[in-house]
Amino acid sequence: MSENASFFPDEGFVRLPLVLLMFPVSRTKLWRMVKSGTFPQPKKIGPRTTVWDIQELREFKKRLSEQGEI
Repeated sequence: MSENASFFPDEGFVRLPLVLLMFPVSRTKLWRMVKSGTFPQPKKIGPRTTVWDIQELREFKKRLSEQGEI
C-alpha cells in the first residue's frame, strides 16, 4: 500500500476525505458502493459525522489487491 503514514492512523477511524485518498473514486461512486454492499459500511458517530474503521478499509484494500482489482 502506498499510504502516507502522516495521513492514515494505525488504528481508529477516518472520515470521508481520507477514505477518498485511499480509494480514488468520486464521492457519489463511494456512496453507491456502500449502498450496494461492495464497500465497507461506515459508522455514524453523530448526526453529521460518519467514519470508517481504518482496519476494515485496509483489509478491504488488501482483498481488492489480492483479487487484482486495484
